[in-house]
Amino acid sequence: MQLKIIPFDNNYKTHKVERSLSDIFKIHPGLNPVFRLLKFCCLDNNEIVIIYNNPSSRYCLYYDHEIPEAIIYIIKNILNKKDIDLRMEYQLLLIAEVLDPGNDLVFKILEYIDWPSGKKGHDYFISFKGFSKLLKELIFKKSLSLSDAFFFHEYFIKDYDAFLKIIPDKLTFSERNNIIRNITEFAIKNKKSINDIIKTMKNLKNSKNRACILDYSNNLRYPERLKYRKYFISEVAKLELPKGANIHFDDTFEREDYSIQIKFNDFSSLLNKINLVKKSLENRYSENDFVDFFDHDRLFEDNEE
Repeated sequence: MQLKIIPFDNNYKTHKVERSLSDIFKIHPGLNPVFRLLKFCCLDNNEIVIIYNNPSSRYCLYYDHEIPEAIIYIIKNILNKKDIDLRMEYQLLLIAEVLDPGNDLVFKILEYIDWPSGKKGHDYFISFKGFSKLLKELIFKKSLSLSDAFFFHEYFIKDYDAFLKIIPDKLTFSERNNIIRNITEFAIKNKKSINDIIKTMKNLKNSKNRACILDYSNNLRYPERLKYRKYFISEVAKLELPKGANIHFDDTFEREDYSIQIKFNDFSSLLNKINLVKKSLENRYSENDFVDFFDHDRLFEDNEE
């Protein structure tokens, strides 16, 4: 039998990994009841050892395998996946690295947690160890994506906390990711340091305003964006669409698709507005100077200096 409950024996040694595992489970009180009722033991070089100690229990849940297999078993079968947050995942990977310097255990754990798997996941883990405490906390609080934090850290490497502290607290997950991504893309393209970025931000009237810093980062990454946007809006206005018909677009022009919204209150009004939209598009299309400004290649080409 691979798994059974056995009486605790005082002769069982406590493995060095026990403290780390116990620390993880103690800060997650909602985990599987086994952690409240039993100790957990397994084999280390064919000797039974304690890897999770519950001082109030006189019994062990014994897994008849070596420690690496026991760690995988705990992750797959005892922990609830919804309880394995990013902080726990990182701690488990640190434990795996200590237990198996060859990283086989790290790669196996990556298959069962929400990090990317394989080499990419391992690269994220190695990089994550070098993240500043502030950057790590943003990840743990789900205020920033792991991929964007990795991208940001890999370029700036250090001394970026001063910038992170400038970013307003009351940002959505998407807004903070956009700012971090925009700043990093701009810095890479223009070979700027994080201090260069901070210096340029001193010109902002209100760097703590979410809209202000989001627009600032967008304009850094897309310096031609305002020109494209102004031109695009002027061309849409020439279509003379009926009232209640609006074209929606990504004002960073990263996405090449558009949508049209038509407000109506009955079948007849919908049909009438569709016909008006059709007529306005046909009229614009028939003009001699017509340029398909919806086509990004034409949009950008017509706005080059």
